Amino acid sequence: MISDLTTGTERSDLSQWFPTSGTRPRLVLHIGQTKSGSTSLQNYLEDQREALLGEGILFPASVFERRNPFDNTRTAGHLMFVRNLVANRLEAFHEELARHKAPIVVLSIENLMMDRPDAELAQIGDYFKDWDVQVVAVLRDQCSWLRSRYVESVVSGFKCLTDSFEHFTLDMLDSGALEYDLRLRHVSRLLHAKTVSVIDYNRTQESGGVVPAFLKAAGLPITSTTLALSLHANVSEKAGILVEAKRRLNMLTRSLARLVQLELETEMRQAARALVQRRPAAGTHSIHPSCSRQSFLRLLRPRTPDWRTTSDCRSRSASAILVRRAVSLGFERKRWRRCCALGS
Repeated sequence: MISDLTTGTERSDLSQWFPTSGTRPRLVLHIGQTKSGSTSLQNYLEDQREALLGEGILFPASVFERRNPFDNTRTAGHLMFVRNLVANRLEAFHEELARHKAPIVVLSIENLMMDRPDAELAQIGDYFKDWDVQVVAVLRDQCSWLRSRYVESVVSGFKCLTDSFEHFTLDMLDSGALEYDLRLRHVSRLLHAKTVSVIDYNRTQESGGVVPAFLKAAGLPITSTTLALSLHANVSEKAGILVEAKRRLNMLTRSLARLVQLELETEMRQAARALVQRRPAAGTHSIHPSCSRQSFLRLLRPRTPDWRTTSDCRSRSASAILVRRAVSLGFERKRWRRCCALGS
């Protein structure tokens, strides 16, 4: 669903990049969330960069990066844009805009939804105040997202998390990361978004995947149907034996150089895949003892606000006001209700 979030912010002149009188460039900004198909989407858009340029759509190369030398399928997307904006080093990006003069620019920065400070979000919003900004968010049910995000945070050589699943979950609750509706509204306002589109990740897994759903929501053409339907990248190894072993190992190795951590991550993923092939039961072990359904519900219950204080049931189903119910539905593998109340 798309809702109008026009801010009325004063616009400045963009004639240096878009000389046509009256032209307002359009930005499609993918903000995540993490662990919801971002890698597949970014790999597709990078692969189709030239084809998209032919359609007047720029997926910038100057601020796109791959930071893991041991796995070239993984990417940080356009996170470099944020770092360069903060450091006032966007000369290459400006040159790319001036060279192509594309009326539509697509940026994919998956951690804008939850992981970047408000000051950075506001700076991005101010930078693009002269653009028509469409924010696109891909969201998955809180339960499966928590588990997937925990696995990635432990296994990843970039984060090397040592917390238990219980501690991690409490941190996510305290940070407001599970209050999807409230968080999305807050981020979109800081970004001066004119429109916001929300994609239900769970539903895309029953159809053509995240890539076609994103292109449809953003109003972008599918330049390669075969590739769009085939990309399912960055599936984390969820073998309990890998996750818990890596969590404990992180306590000893967090001081090692980043490159060493990334190499260790790659080797452990390969070892886990080989182990599960030899012993399939090894992939069924629980991530952590506190990850059982009853333990999880007991953990959330005292921290969950009274959902009856909100009158709109559609809005409740889209936010963490119903964290307890959302988690219960997630464990029962029922379909998650998407954020249909945004803007109502």
